[in-house]
Amino acid sequence: MLAFVLALVAPLAAAQFDPTGSAQRSNTAYLDISTEAASHLRTAASYVSDGNWSEAIDLYDKLIQNFGDKMVQVEATPLYLTVRDYCHIQICRMPSEALALYRRRVDPREEPVYRKGLAERDPALL
Repeated sequence: MLAFVLALVAPLAAAQFDPTGSAQRSNTAYLDISTEAASHLRTAASYVSDGNWSEAIDLYDKLIQNFGDKMVQVEATPLYLTVRDYCHIQICRMPSEALALYRRRVDPREEPVYRKGLAERDPALL
């Protein structure tokens, strides 16, 4: 999964590289990192490893709602993702029975938003 994410990010990084070294750039980014969310993500990972799907899904959902736009580091790499994206990736990696539980919880809540997005052709809602 990490290789997939890096494959998506690598072309963006390459586009910023100046092979001649002639350009003097100062690219500084300030990320809105949440150590609290990172701590909760470790807890969610332990729930997953213990097979406690319900608790993991509840925690991922709360993290998405409360910290969705915050950033967390992906393992020990220089890659950062939003908590929302990281949680969705972790949910997708769960076994099929956990995904079925997730779908039973989330689909009824999100179905009206999906239908509205289709009707209004609104990509933000989709």
